[in-house]
Amino acid sequence: MLHKLKKNARNLDFLPSKCVKISLILRYQILRKMYEYS
Repeated sequence: MLHKLKKNARNLDFLPSKCVKISLILRYQILRKMYEYS
């Protein structure tokens, strides 16, 4: 039980950084498209 909680806590620590990476990639792609069209 405790092991499972620790594993979930580690996953929760990992998730935000993954979301941040994805949002940064999306932002970069949008900015690049804006530069190409302007």
